[in-house]
Amino acid sequence: MKIIFHKLARNELIESRDYYDDIIFGLGEHFINEFENSLNRIKENPNLYPKVLEEIRKCNLRIFPFSIYFDIDNNNIRILALSHQKRQPYYWKRRI
Repeated sequence: MKIIFHKLARNELIESRDYYDDIIFGLGEHFINEFENSLNRIKENPNLYPKVLEEIRKCNLRIFPFSIYFDIDNNNIRILALSHQKRQPYYWKRRI
């Protein structure tokens, strides 16, 4: 399956990485590695993750307090949002 990012989801990834790098240099790279590990788990078995809204699924990162919201469209996994778990839930619904 191919991974496709919503433009705003890609921006959220970059902003989060930069935020963690501002705290401790190198922490942003650790964040990206954790994100990529989560993407690999999603690619292996996307149906493993619970649906939270219609066909939208959620995968929590293991170390950082973020969730990846995605759906499956044909043979693609569309990343809709990378959302901090303590912020506004479902702000990304407009991206569907």
